[in-house]
Amino acid sequence: MLIGGFTSDMGLRFHFVSDSKFTGRGYLMDYIKMYAGSTVFIEDECDDLDDWICDGITAGSLWHMMGGTPDNPEYGWFDQAFAPSYYYYPNMNDALTWKTELDKAYNTVLSFNYKHKLHGTLTDADYVYLEISTDGTNWDTIKVYQKNSGGWQTETIPMDEWAGGDIYIRFRAVTDSTTTTTTPDSRPADSGYFMVKNLKITGMVDLVPPTTTLSLSGTKTDSWYSSDVTVTLTASDDLTGVKATYYILDGGTPTLYTAPFKISTSGEHTVEYWSEDYAGNVETHKTSPVIKIDKGTPPTVQITYPVDPGLYILGKYIPLPLGKIIIIGGFNIEATASDAESGIYKVQFFMDDQLIGEDTEAPFSMYCAVKHMGAGTIKVVAYDLAGNSAEATQDVTYIKIL
Repeated sequence: MLIGGFTSDMGLRFHFVSDSKFTGRGYLMDYIKMYAGSTVFIEDECDDLDDWICDGITAGSLWHMMGGTPDNPEYGWFDQAFAPSYYYYPNMNDALTWKTELDKAYNTVLSFNYKHKLHGTLTDADYVYLEISTDGTNWDTIKVYQKNSGGWQTETIPMDEWAGGDIYIRFRAVTDSTTTTTTPDSRPADSGYFMVKNLKITGMVDLVPPTTTLSLSGTKTDSWYSSDVTVTLTASDDLTGVKATYYILDGGTPTLYTAPFKISTSGEHTVEYWSEDYAGNVETHKTSPVIKIDKGTPPTVQITYPVDPGLYILGKYIPLPLGKIIIIGGFNIEATASDAESGIYKVQFFMDDQLIGEDTEAPFSMYCAVKHMGAGTIKVVAYDLAGNSAEATQDVTYIKIL
């Protein structure tokens, strides 16, 4: 069910009413989301201890709940710290990691509150690194914290660079201190701590894949091209934008589309194409219409009647030893034509460059009854489906008065 017209201060209530006193009845709902157009608001908050991964790289895990009690923590149970108040470890490299995911997300922001007081001298310094990874192995350092924060601070960090799937957010505490302290009160209680709370990611979800269109250009007759065909792919995405467009020519290997490309080989071709946006949505693959190209040999054409010397009168042939073709009255012109690639489109018939007519189906023929007196030339022109042409001629003496 889709409901429009929401505003930011409106509420939504499901109110179940029954007039039964004894019969068990109920109403079940699941998978409720609030959409804005084609997007979904998201808020992923680290609000469960199971979300944290304590990784004692060198000194063992020192991250722990800081202050208060488990039932009533001072800053909330998601407050974490390193270096217990009375113990300090040398050469510590200790990590606290939150794993979540940013699948199909955009306009994402990581925010949290932090407070720290880190020891810092040239020979004895403590640091906390904020690091982000998409595989849990390779980490990008986003920020380095040191010395005193001066109380609670707020951090906001854009996250779209790492969006698209699993994401790891890590606070890694490091010290190069050479002092080992295992006795209470050997160092001031507040000499080393880092606390973080209210860790969350907010943003939008893009569930709509890009749209890609294909256009073709070249010299075309009917359904065939007689030239190279230029293929242009145009992709659009209204939310996160188009990350990449790909195509496959004639069932080959996927190729990244960067600019229009040409198909130059005669024959029939297909182009499969699709795009991907920055949220990881992949468009359903599309396939072009069959692209037919005939750039090869023109068709062949031959006049088959009249071709033998003699007298042709009123459509009948009399084999006289005249040494040439003499035609009196109307007659049929017949021809054969073929094309090995696109096929024959039509055959046109001429007398002295005057078009008599055309035929599109074999056997190709046309009746000639134009007025004429004396020497003339029969011409037959064959066209293939790509517009390529060839012609054949036959000289005759043609007489027709009426």
